[in-house]
Amino acid sequence: MEGRIIGLKVDGEFAQCEIDCTLNFEQEQLATSGMDAGWRDSIGGYKGWSVDLSSRLTVGNMLGHTNKVIDRFINEEDAEFELWFGSRDGSQDASFYLKGRARLQNGSVNAPNNGSAMANFSFIGCGKLESWWDEYWRIINAMPAPADKPLVIDTSKW
Repeated sequence: MEGRIIGLKVDGEFAQCEIDCTLNFEQEQLATSGMDAGWRDSIGGYKGWSVDLSSRLTVGNMLGHTNKVIDRFINEEDAEFELWFGSRDGSQDASFYLKGRARLQNGSVNAPNNGSAMANFSFIGCGKLESWWDEYWRIINAMPAPADKPLVIDTSKW
């Protein structure tokens, strides 16, 4: 799968000039091993997720999602996130997506003398990360449409 078909939507709009995006998820492990067990054992505790985003800055970008992200940080508001796996131009629906609410944890804007200006943001999830997966098995296992001709070809009469 090519990385360019995966995009991050912030409040319903794709992050412009996105260079890379990383989804992180973790689960705390709580120790349950006894002294006499001899082996370490654990059960799952709290779960969490976060998103790291890097993008090039352009004038349109500063007026678009970058400005919205910074405004949400100033106003201490959560943003709606969607990690989208599918075409960005809307010509096809996503094969699957992950979404949830997140808050900007930290960010930076870098403007070097040589090269492109960059924005880097790290968001921490607020609550459950939800997923939707296209159910390919329903398509693959669907019965063929009724036909006038037999579906099985008897090659013994050839």
